[in-house]
Amino acid sequence: SLRTSFETGPDGEPVQRIHDSVPFQLDEAESADAFVRPFCLEEAPLFRAALVKESDERYLLLTDMHHIISDGVSVNTLIKEFGE
Repeated sequence: SLRTSFETGPDGEPVQRIHDSVPFQLDEAESADAFVRPFCLEEAPLFRAALVKESDERYLLLTDMHHIISDGVSVNTLIKEFGE
């Protein structure tokens, strides 16, 4: 799902496209408010992550994933793997 985007098919319905590879980078954000923005379903990845510097010794990891590529199980798996 992290390599997925969606295009409009010939019948006007959304069609899933799975890419061989998708560029990804960990961004820096000024705040959580600056991090949150809409996704473009035609552009993979539909997942983003950023660090917010709270102090010289403390950072916040923010992640955002469009609900079209995730569910409760996948989000819980991601949270568990981040913790590990």
